[in-house]
Amino acid sequence: MNQQSHPHPPKWADVFLQWRLGEDTSEEVIGDLHELFEQWVNSDGVSRARLRYSLNALVFLRPLPRRLRKGRNRLNYHNTTPLIPTIMFYNYLKIACRNLLHSKVNTSINIAGLTLGLTCSLVLFLIIRYETSFDKHHANADRIYKVATKFLTEEGGYNANAPIPVGKALKETFPEIEEVTTTMYEGDAVIKVEDRLLKQEGVGYISPAFFSIFDAKWIVGNPATSLSDPNAVVLSKSVAQKFFGSNVTDDIRSTIGKTITLKSQYTLQVTGIIEDFPPTTDLPFQVLISYASLPSQTNQDLNSWTNLASSYSHFVLLKKGVDPHRLEAKIPSMLKKYEVEGKAKHAYLLQPIGEMHSDERFGNYRDRFMPKENINGLILIGIFILLIASI
Repeated sequence: MNQQSHPHPPKWADVFLQWRLGEDTSEEVIGDLHELFEQWVNSDGVSRARLRYSLNALVFLRPLPRRLRKGRNRLNYHNTTPLIPTIMFYNYLKIACRNLLHSKVNTSINIAGLTLGLTCSLVLFLIIRYETSFDKHHANADRIYKVATKFLTEEGGYNANAPIPVGKALKETFPEIEEVTTTMYEGDAVIKVEDRLLKQEGVGYISPAFFSIFDAKWIVGNPATSLSDPNAVVLSKSVAQKFFGSNVTDDIRSTIGKTITLKSQYTLQVTGIIEDFPPTTDLPFQVLISYASLPSQTNQDLNSWTNLASSYSHFVLLKKGVDPHRLEAKIPSMLKKYEVEGKAKHAYLLQPIGEMHSDERFGNYRDRFMPKENINGLILIGIFILLIASI
């Protein structure tokens, strides 16, 4: 009866070890495990002892050293057994808990400091992630460039834009360019909707190719034709709700064909509705008027190569595999064809769309920047806070 009541480790575990390790090695391992099993029975009970025995046996499922697979040497169990890390971890955990309970004040201070440090670092890294994600959501973001101007005068300097005809000339001259779009940013404007006068930001004139370059989620309308005709306008969803009431959420198609009046004199017809652009963009367009409307709504010479109006921008989509630096080097040859000899006091550069938010030389529509130097500074501050908190 006494023999039957004496607890034994699982037999299958011993059989497994004999099969896995071989006769010589398994004898030593099983002997040591049996000694540990007796200790576990006294400290944890039979059930937990058998569980720990089984888990430690299963550790040997991992690949064995070559010397064990070839059976050349016996296992130096005390140096290679995976049991020791398990036992050591358990003991270290108990010691750590005792020390924490023994020094409650110091423990509270350390935990509070570490928590505060981690929180501050997390906030900084979230800011960094936000500021470095501007206009990265476009599918072809790595191939989109903005045409900027560098002045070759003694004063030097840069301009975020280029003369109005530049976009068309680039498309006609260089086959490396897949698509070009020209925009004119009006900014804030007064718009009449029925009998109401509303001040609206994000008003701009857009050529149809805009939606071939930049991603937009269309609720209703055709990206290829919605801005083809003069006096056509595409609205963001939030602006459509502002102009025509919240009920457009239920019947968004009812806005198509409605009219708004720009500057109390230009009647525009709604031809499409798109989802609002994400906050991580430097393209703040919410009221997108067809570029074909401009000739009848401005006194500017749209064919002048000397007009560097700050409202006009050109964006190009390069074909896959095109080197932007090589293309940029070819642009001066284009100027000889279109600009008066000796009059060109500037050069044109291709600015990656992702750098509009970090490069202060050229500016952007909102004059809102996060220079790379500031980003690097925030990274260093975050790392420094983590190091201080962990001491």
